[in-house]
Amino acid sequence: MVRRWVEMKTLKAMVCILMALSVGAMVLLPGIYAQGIPDTDNDGIPDSVDVDIDGDGVPNLEEALYGTDPYDATSFPVIDEMM
Repeated sequence: MVRRWVEMKTLKAMVCILMALSVGAMVLLPGIYAQGIPDTDNDGIPDSVDVDIDGDGVPNLEEALYGTDPYDATSFPVIDEMM
């Protein structure tokens, strides 16, 4: 029982290390990692995981809430400030 627990802990640690290396490679080598994967704003982050697909500075979720197009950098919400 103890041996199995140790084996599971070791396996979990190895999986965490592999995940960290994968994310590190994606961040440090985006051009190699994302080759052939859509990247609308050319920031090196694939559209499938980019929180701001069009690069206009407004997160995709916020654009969806305001009804603007997250794939169009010229389409972004305009919020009138109250004075």
